[in-house]
Amino acid sequence: MKRLRAVITLLVCVFAPVVNAGVDERENFDVNLYVGLGIDSFAAGDTSQYLNQGESGDIEERLTAGIDFSYRLLGKPTDERQLWVWGRTIHGVRSADVDCQENMMNPLCTPFSAELQDPANRGLFILRNASSLEGALGVRYEFKELPLGGEGSHAARAYLSGQLGFVSVSDGPDDAAGVHHVGFGAMITEGNYQRSYLEFGYGTNDLILENQNERFKINARVVKTFNTAKTIGGFAHISVDVDAGDGSDSIQTYVGLYYSFGDGD
Repeated sequence: MKRLRAVITLLVCVFAPVVNAGVDERENFDVNLYVGLGIDSFAAGDTSQYLNQGESGDIEERLTAGIDFSYRLLGKPTDERQLWVWGRTIHGVRSADVDCQENMMNPLCTPFSAELQDPANRGLFILRNASSLEGALGVRYEFKELPLGGEGSHAARAYLSGQLGFVSVSDGPDDAAGVHHVGFGAMITEGNYQRSYLEFGYGTNDLILENQNERFKINARVVKTFNTAKTIGGFAHISVDVDAGDGSDSIQTYVGLYYSFGDGD
């Protein structure tokens, strides 16, 4: 009975009449270049061997860079219902492949503070020397403004989403491994933390040998802009992929900096 009530409530929210929504400061078209560090903590043996070949231990590290974009396909910032398309790439370089003691001028060995002045330098180096590539393309249907209210709050929208993704490595199989899921979550739409989100999903992961098609997923991302133009900021992202059983699980964390190109308005 409780599940039936939950389904009915969700349907009412999704198909309720369209109304004007609250604050939405996001650009119609947003493109970001980001650089950072990927940490596979408590990663499944399957995933660790695939993404961190040649390394050992329970915690693996990858230097990462990539590009993501999002585009408001239907709706306006004042609409409660909006349809977005988005995409993302993650290029990784195994940390074991970089010897900073031998080459301190390597862009991968400079502190993050230097990247605030030239974020593209480190990013382009990783893109050119990446040994792994992850990518995803998805849609996000935002259907309800969350009742956060109150002074100093951050406006947020509930959404349903779906994505198709893949992972490929230079020394791995010829075929890319599929990583897909559908989910629901909420995203902040205003302030210095806009585009931060929390999402729960269910899908597949071909990197895992057991229970590939029955994966429960959690993705949480915190984004914080550093300047008034909202073009430079930092991010932290955690991705959890489990089977809720005895099979392999994976927890990946990403931290780094990003540079936003905006939509040119």
